[in-house]
Amino acid sequence: MSAKSKSLISVFFVFFLDNFGFALAFPIMSPIMLDPSYHFFSPEISTTLRNILLGVILGAFPLGQFFGAPTIGDMADSLGRRRLFLLTVTGTAIGFFLSAYAIYLENYPFLLAVRFLSGLVAGNLSICLASIVDLSETEEEKRRNFSFISTIGGVSWVVSIFINGLIANPKLSKYFSPSLPFWICGLLLLVSVTFILKWYEDAFIPEKKAKVDFKKGFREITMAFADRELRMIFIVALFWYVSSFILIQWVSPYYIKLYKASQLQVTYLLIAIGVAWTLGSCVINVWFSKFIGTLQLFIWSTFIMFLSLLVVPFYLEVWFLYTASSLSCLCAAIGWANFNNIVSLAGRVTEQGKLMGINQAMAAMSEVIAPMIGGLLVFISYGLIFYASACFAFIAFLLMLFEKKRFVARSHK
Repeated sequence: MSAKSKSLISVFFVFFLDNFGFALAFPIMSPIMLDPSYHFFSPEISTTLRNILLGVILGAFPLGQFFGAPTIGDMADSLGRRRLFLLTVTGTAIGFFLSAYAIYLENYPFLLAVRFLSGLVAGNLSICLASIVDLSETEEEKRRNFSFISTIGGVSWVVSIFINGLIANPKLSKYFSPSLPFWICGLLLLVSVTFILKWYEDAFIPEKKAKVDFKKGFREITMAFADRELRMIFIVALFWYVSSFILIQWVSPYYIKLYKASQLQVTYLLIAIGVAWTLGSCVINVWFSKFIGTLQLFIWSTFIMFLSLLVVPFYLEVWFLYTASSLSCLCAAIGWANFNNIVSLAGRVTEQGKLMGINQAMAAMSEVIAPMIGGLLVFISYGLIFYASACFAFIAFLLMLFEKKRFVARSHK
């Protein structure tokens, strides 16, 4: 096996575990926060307040990412990908161990603090995406690798939801608990460190090693937003990610509230969403990318995503919820793979870590905004969650549609 292939496998494995861990929160956090049989809150705490506190805990990790990802991405450009992989993967593993312990204690403030601190060092995604650019020799190969890593995201989501939806349920076995998946994911992340040490070789060598500057990442965000082209790309990113995360973060509470769904039923819905994402990445996107350019694929997949989100609350039948939310995620998978390519085309090879770090910061901020929006809208109606998600998708669609001529010429393929 070539050194390049080994490096790609290492990146894919890290990304698999990163997304595996990201998916943990959705089948686990909603039940333990909303079910009074768990003792994170006193019994008299209302369902509405529990939903708000659920939104806060879901937003803590990405809030940490927002502050940490730009700096980590910039450090990956200055110090090399391998060093930062080792730092972020090890830090994320420790964060999972502490999260498991906080869940075991059923201590909300401790869990909140741990999730935020874990997010500060969780910059794996931006380094994975920058490494994909480094290891792709042609534009076609890069598009294929982005599609492949999006597929891995869908597969890891399905595996995570299926396994963790079972082993987190103490009703199935006395050995199962909501903290168990976090222990397991932490151990697997430590295993991935060995892959990086043995297999990963930096395809990108920094021109010179710079001193670590924790403020530089945010200065880079300011500079990026001063450039009109980059500003519009990352504004589109913010709206698009908010739309996606509202769906992902609030489909479980929506299902529990309006359909009286059990934890197992929530697991099945999330698996269906993950399967749809996988099909969108490895089948639909791969096929369409032979005929349609990156920019157009992103624009029109986002429009279909908007339509499918808009109709979710129209018809209160389980099969309709499955169909509409799965179609939304299928389109989101296509959009995500192509948007990462658009971001990569916006800068030089030496800037990929920075660009992907800012991209991850936008995603992280969206993960903070999404639970806040959902937590406020449930005061009025759970159906408004999907209308809000559709609205953000539509804004992202319009911005990209009307501003596409101003983007990098290489994006117009």
